[in-house]
Amino acid sequence: MFLAVETLPTRSTHFHTSMPSFAPVTALMRGLEVLRVVNSQGEVTIAELQRRTNLHRPTVVRMLETLEEAGYVTRRNGSARYMPTGRVLQLSRGYLAHERVQQIAEPVLAQVREHLGWPSAIAIPDGTSMMIAYSSRTFDGLQLNGRLGTRAPMLGSALGRAYIAHCPKPTQERSLALLQATSSDPFDRRWVADSEALKKALETIRANGFAMSDEAYTRSLYNDAAAGFAVPVICNGQAIAAINIVFFTAALSMSDALATLLPELRHAAQQIGAMLATETGDGAVLPADPA
Repeated sequence: MFLAVETLPTRSTHFHTSMPSFAPVTALMRGLEVLRVVNSQGEVTIAELQRRTNLHRPTVVRMLETLEEAGYVTRRNGSARYMPTGRVLQLSRGYLAHERVQQIAEPVLAQVREHLGWPSAIAIPDGTSMMIAYSSRTFDGLQLNGRLGTRAPMLGSALGRAYIAHCPKPTQERSLALLQATSSDPFDRRWVADSEALKKALETIRANGFAMSDEAYTRSLYNDAAAGFAVPVICNGQAIAAINIVFFTAALSMSDALATLLPELRHAAQQIGAMLATETGDGAVLPADPA
């Protein structure tokens, strides 16, 4: 369950989940800002880029020439106006995956909500956490599932555990190494620090086919008022996402919930995985494997 240099004026907000190992690469930040402006404007001159980025003209020209050489921008019919090329679409693959998973999952999870009466969410891996791609609305005033884009810890949440326990071994090892090196989440840190306990927990989840979250994590979210579990979404033989269901503990015990809710949640996961498998082709709509 889930519930994660030289400053460019007006565009200097950076988001970090942990302390960086090195100082930011100034040239890369400048190049990304130039590309962002070109892409947002559609067409732009060097003078307009100077005004919007507050960079000096030689810097803007150097960034544009580099982006042009890399194939991300081009001049419009040889004029002084620059425009993005279709290659910039490759940079949005992760968000396209998020959007497509949402489109496929929404009607399936809406049906789960209608049949079972409890809300669900689907999340895809994103770095060291799981990102919510679609979630049912609030239930009786209690936010049982996070909003679109909410992040859940990989090893603290049922969503993350269901996903990582069912990953192919190489993907799982890369994900755990990334968590070990970069995650600042306290639930993740506690689990990666005890490799034997983590190994046993993931083996149990894989054998059972479902995951429950870390008890302390659940308590931090719901103060024992709610609980839940998650199952993996398997596409072309590998886990690419996870879906959960959340319920009030005053209404259902965990054993009763597993007996009555788990079969339909598994069926929903199978439906979503099958629909994604029919259109993945080279895997373009699937979340990226961690580097």
